[in-house]
Amino acid sequence: MSRVLICGEGKTDVGIRDYQTSNWLDGPATIILKRNINPTHSVEGISYKELKRHKVLKLKSSGHGMKSERLAKYAAKNAFDIAVCYVDCDKNYFAGLRALILSGFSNSGASVKGVAMIPKSMIECWLMADPHSYQTVFGRIPDNPGLPSNPESVWGRKDDPTSNYPKRYLERIVGQYSRNPSHWMIMLAENCLLDELREKCKISYKTFHEDIQRI
Repeated sequence: MSRVLICGEGKTDVGIRDYQTSNWLDGPATIILKRNINPTHSVEGISYKELKRHKVLKLKSSGHGMKSERLAKYAAKNAFDIAVCYVDCDKNYFAGLRALILSGFSNSGASVKGVAMIPKSMIECWLMADPHSYQTVFGRIPDNPGLPSNPESVWGRKDDPTSNYPKRYLERIVGQYSRNPSHWMIMLAENCLLDELREKCKISYKTFHEDIQRI
C-alpha cells in the first residue's frame, strides 16, 4: 500500500480540512484521484495555505514549481510515496504549466513520485464532460443549457453569471434541476464515467490519467 498526498487550491477542488476533527474532507478532484489509483492506497489532502506553514529552506523553483517542490519535500519528510500537485490551468498554457510543476518535483531532490493534476481550465470542466453522471445524480441529462461538446475550451468572464466561465456555466447547468442534491460536485465526480472523461478532456484529464497510471 502506498501513501498519497494531494495538495490543491481550495474546498471546491481537492477539499478542506475539518479543524475540529483534523480529518480531510474530499473535494471532487480528490474523488477523481481516488478513482484512478489502487483502492488499497491511502490518500490524504493538504491545502497550500497549510503547506506553506511548514518552512522549507533553499527552494530552487518559482511560481507553481515552488509549490510542487515544497510539496515533494513535505511529502518525503512525512513518509508519503506519491505527491499530487493540483493546479487550475485557467487560461495558462497547459504544457508550460505542467512542465513547471514537474520541474519543481525534480528540483526537490525528494524520493517521492510527483504527479501534476491540472484541469484545463478548472475542475468544473471535468465535471461537465459526462452526461451519464447527470442522469445518475439528477435523473436526466441537462438541456438548457446542455453540456459543452468541448469542456476544456469553455471560458468567459468570472464576474458575469451569464458567461461561459466554467463555474458560471456549471451553475447554470445545475440550476435547471428543481431538486439539487447536497454536495452535487462530489456526486458528479463519484458518478462520471472515466472513459468519457478521457475522451472529452484529452488535453488535461487524459494526461493526468496516463501519468498516475505510470506510477
